[in-house]
Formats: sequence, C-alpha cells, structure tokens
Amino acid sequence: MPHWRMKLDSSGKNSDLPTIEVRYSAKKLLRVLWIGVVFTALCTFIAFGHLTNPAPGIIVLIAAYCGIFIFGFGALRLLFQFITRSGRVAITVNADGIRDVRVAAEAIPWAVISDVSPFAVPKPSLWPFGKREYNVSGMFLTLLPECEAGLAISWGARASRVANRVIGMNGIYINGAGVEIDWDEFLKVSKAYLNAVRTRLKREEAVVGPPVAS
Repeated sequence: MPHWRMKLDSSGKNSDLPTIEVRYSAKKLLRVLWIGVVFTALCTFIAFGHLTNPAPGIIVLIAAYCGIFIFGFGALRLLFQFITRSGRVAITVNADGIRDVRVAAEAIPWAVISDVSPFAVPKPSLWPFGKREYNVSGMFLTLLPECEAGLAISWGARASRVANRVIGMNGIYINGAGVEIDWDEFLKVSKAYLNAVRTRLKREEAVVGPPVAS
C-alpha cells in the first residue's frame, strides 16, 4: 500500500479538490531513530566518559546531560511510533482542514488558518559559492490569534511553538520527519483549500453585509 494517495472528498464541500493522506514510513522512522540513538550515545559518552578521560567543562557537561534527555526521549518516542504507527495515517488534508495526529487530535479548520508556508533547509554542499538549493522539510500554519486559544493543540506542539518563536518562526509546524510526503503536491492542495475557504467566506460576508449599528 503506498504511503501517498489521493481520493475525491465525499463531504460535498470543495468536491473538486482531493483528500490527501500522508502515512508514517517505517524506513524514514528508522532513519530518524538511528540519528537519535547516535546523538544520545555521543552525549552519554561526553557526560560519563570523563570517568576514565579528562573531565569536560561544566557548560559542556550540562549540554551533554540535556542532550541525553532530549535525544533519548526523542529516540524512545520514535521507537514507539515505529512499533505502533508504521503505515498508519499521520496527516490528513481535506475540506475540514489539516489534521496531523502529532499536533492535534482534531483537524485544524481552514477558517482559523491565515496562511500556509513551506519550511526549507539548504541542501548539504561542499561548494560554498553560487546559488544554494533548498529542501522543503515541513510546513508552517499561521493561525488567526483570536481563534488559536480554542484549538486542542498537543503539549508537544505548544512547546515546539514556543521554541520556534524564540528563533523568529511563528506558527504550527507540520513536520515531514518519519512520513512519506510529496511537499509540492501537499502545499499546492493545502493552498487551494485555503483559498477556496477564503473565497467562500468573502462571498458569505458580501451576502450578509456588514453588521448594522443599533
């Protein structure tokens, strides 16, 4: 069964747009899990290797202990996902909104999303000159501030958002790690749904008209 498939939406809304289901990939989960194990082992060696080698500085030691916790917890979480979720649907895009089971139990409606934008990282290159190429590794959902508080966002997604704000990135992050996804198609369909909902809301507002002052 392919990880990436499209089917016509049966909700009656925007029926000309497809429903996208993105599934966990066992191969990609293993790849990310291996990276987590390697970094956990490296931090463990730095933290406890001083028992036989010269002790590192206090800052390095604190960073190593933090790395053990962060990478170790991440590796355990990825192992759990590999065992329980390989092949299952991780992200769904349809007329109701975007649902990422890692972010929220329910779909985030299009009406509360103001923008969708790709998150790209530069491709590794040994040649530092010339034009850099980028790989899309995720997507940011910019939410309407007045609607965000009412969404049932997971604690992990909220913690990640706080960290993202520190480095100047604002929005709910849809991560491509561990899933098989065609970002070009995913972004195109997501923007099409968002534009369709915006158009519908503008038409409804035009029909109803502005509120009448009493």
